[in-house]
Amino acid sequence: MKNLTIKTYSTLGFREKFIASGNIPNALLGEGLGSFFIAKVEQILSSMKDFVPPVRTTTHSFIFITEGEANLAVGNQNYHIKKNEGIFVPIGQVFSFNNKDQNKGYICNFSNDIIAQKIGDKDFYKEFEFLTIWGQPLISLDATTASFVLSLLNRLYIEYTNQGLKRMLLLQAYFIALLCELDAADNSISSVETSQALTLSNQFKVLLYQYIKEKHSVKDYASLLNISPNYLNKILKQTTGKSTNTWIQEVLILEAKTLLAQTNLTIKEIVLELGNLDPSYFRRMFKKHTKLSPSQYKSKAKKS
Repeated sequence: MKNLTIKTYSTLGFREKFIASGNIPNALLGEGLGSFFIAKVEQILSSMKDFVPPVRTTTHSFIFITEGEANLAVGNQNYHIKKNEGIFVPIGQVFSFNNKDQNKGYICNFSNDIIAQKIGDKDFYKEFEFLTIWGQPLISLDATTASFVLSLLNRLYIEYTNQGLKRMLLLQAYFIALLCELDAADNSISSVETSQALTLSNQFKVLLYQYIKEKHSVKDYASLLNISPNYLNKILKQTTGKSTNTWIQEVLILEAKTLLAQTNLTIKEIVLELGNLDPSYFRRMFKKHTKLSPSQYKSKAKKS
């Protein structure tokens, strides 16, 4: 039986497999290839084989089209990319394409380190939902934002072409600015994502009930789902009408009500049982949601 496992390539491995050895662009010959490179799309396509089957890579990729059109399969979706549109392929996501499109633009390939270095947060990339497998990879820009993005890509291209990775801090500053511009433009969930949003919403609820006594922050659950906190909040508001914090608080209150009604635990013991909550915070939160103090609720429940 054939091995049908989708292969994962490093940047070097992808180059060796899919780019003709006698026609490798200079952008793919520099040091630190697995950390960052930027090149013109037309430079890369002219040296590639005609077809790339479904594969994964150990780095993120971003393609921005300035002329023409492109077609790319990312995950289980086929995307048609036009001028002033960009698409991300996150680490570990499956992608494939036929190299038959006539287009121009930029392609960036980068590891999480290019974002995390100097910032000191190895999970900083999760702030950008398009860098997660669950995220919406295609971003369409208006003319104004596209001009900002193109300017940043051009600065990155000039810096990388002339200096490679020697001035990493400057490269990183340009690149994080680029991600922030794209993130600001990507401010809504499209209809294409509706089914995915419902799936994520349901997964969140399962995790919430599983971990409610251990995890109380939006960031905790976003991390478990491998998406950004902002994106988690976005899909929950779309699918349930409630924010992530509201969900967390309501489930905590539900657990507290059960303990107050069915046990003789003190408030101090209950907040400990719920993950060592701050007692003052717990009382304020409980009263906000029930209009009663925990002791009032306990007394009322015991009488019923």
